Amino acid sequence: GRVESIAFDVGDVVAQGAVLAQLERTQYSLALDQKRAALLESLAELGLRELPSGDFDAGSVPTVAKALREAENADARFGRAEQLWNQQPPLISEQDYSDLRTARDVARSDHDVALLRAKATLATARARDVEIALAQDRLDDTTVRAPKLAAGQEGVTYRVAARQVSVGEYVAAGAPTFRLVASDPIKFR
Repeated sequence: GRVESIAFDVGDVVAQGAVLAQLERTQYSLALDQKRAALLESLAELGLRELPSGDFDAGSVPTVAKALREAENADARFGRAEQLWNQQPPLISEQDYSDLRTARDVARSDHDVALLRAKATLATARARDVEIALAQDRLDDTTVRAPKLAAGQEGVTYRVAARQVSVGEYVAAGAPTFRLVASDPIKFR
């Protein structure tokens, strides 16, 4: 991205983790917002406000619950029709009996489809959550920071030995921006 600001110059003392430069964030911020909106869309399809952790009962999704109730109702209606069909002589026409059996089979299939759709939407929501994490990392990468040293070296500071970028300059990913030297202790050869 393009360098928006630079906080330090050659010779300056820099603490560990200090912001050295800031790249333009607009595109990365918009991409992150877009990923968050896509996640919310997936969650709304499931009737959820946040991504569930661990195992999730897809049967609790409103569309799946509705399809289950319709399948149960179709089963009950077919059960009553079957009793009428088994009477001698049958108290229901063959066409009505066949229609109710088909309605039961379709309702069962609709429930299965709703369950699969809910599981697929949940998988999409989880994938979008990962996309959010990646977009957040990209946004965080627009801030160039001084590295942090290992534990026990928290008090060590750096000095800027070279600044290799200027405000307004375009910086490719992985391009060197600063050369820092740990200033305490300094070893000479």
